[in-house]
Amino acid sequence: MSAWSSAASLSRAVCELGMTNVEQQRMLRNNNVITSKFMGEKDARSQELSEQNDKAVDLTFKKIAAEKSEEAAFYGVIGAALNLLGTVIKGVTAGSRGEKFNLATFAADAINGLGTVMSKYLDYLKAGAEKDSVEEDLKRLNSQRVQTDEAVQALDANPYA
Repeated sequence: MSAWSSAASLSRAVCELGMTNVEQQRMLRNNNVITSKFMGEKDARSQELSEQNDKAVDLTFKKIAAEKSEEAAFYGVIGAALNLLGTVIKGVTAGSRGEKFNLATFAADAINGLGTVMSKYLDYLKAGAEKDSVEEDLKRLNSQRVQTDEAVQALDANPYA
């Protein structure tokens, strides 16, 4: 229990016992209202700061997951490009190994490989955009956390401001 809530409880107790005159009771009631409003605002600000800290932790995990997703997408692009390269090498060297070269099959495989590379590259771009979005949300939340922290410190320093 803080000093302010203790003072408010004492003021109410004194008023209820009838140990003060009417003017003092009015003043004590006003002080109780001011103290109650201050404590309510301080509690709300503290709760807001706690919620923002929880959101920051969640966003930090999302940022890590987005970075790993981007890394995985990058390796997917490399894998698809190597697969396409293998298809091209297989088609080019088919004649030298004595195999019959089929242009239609080679063209279809090469186009599919190119489509896979493009698809993986778009996945990579998507993962990068997601990571950037999470980083932007985290920066915005951090600036809000600083403002809320300053507001709580101001309430701690001057309860009647």
